[in-house]
Amino acid sequence: MAGKLQLFQTMSFKGWASPITKKNHLGSMLAAAPQQAAPAMIQLLAVDHGKDLDIFLSQFATKQFPTDDDYTWDLIGSARRNIPLAEARDEEGNVITSTSDKMVGVGGAPFELVFEEAWFYNGEILFGELNEKYPMRVLAEPRYEGTRAVYTVSLTGSASKGIPAEELTTGKKFSYAFAPVSRGLSREVGGKLKLVLCHLAA
Repeated sequence: MAGKLQLFQTMSFKGWASPITKKNHLGSMLAAAPQQAAPAMIQLLAVDHGKDLDIFLSQFATKQFPTDDDYTWDLIGSARRNIPLAEARDEEGNVITSTSDKMVGVGGAPFELVFEEAWFYNGEILFGELNEKYPMRVLAEPRYEGTRAVYTVSLTGSASKGIPAEELTTGKKFSYAFAPVSRGLSREVGGKLKLVLCHLAA
């Protein structure tokens, strides 16, 4: 009994018993290439090797606007970002500087991370530039000081001896790792699906 071909599975040419010769027969026998519907290979390579504006705009047809007024363009991007740290504060509320030689967050003591934007949610695990060595858990929703978002965090996992102050200096980058939840599917931990939506003005 002949097996059924799965989606995207192909077979090499071996001949045919049909009295009618179709284009796909000739294509298989003579290795004729199909028409290229879209620059798919360019887009796939752009994922790893970067995408410039010309490659991105080549997907779209030229659009004519009826007037010279300003217009907006809705863009959406990935939530995987590294957010630079504006400053960090130790357990006593003192700003951590590059000259500090102390360990911060010893024994799970809470401390503060300050960012220029609110990007993280309550209960999420954050990683700094040393990735999984010093995981931090967000203890509450951020409070705001002007436009800055202040997060109270504590070290989690095996990092009970604290994190070096040099890993909490201005400019160090932090990213979202995951949001642990209970089996009951907590609705208070983590946030909504993170998609970057912005308006690009002309």
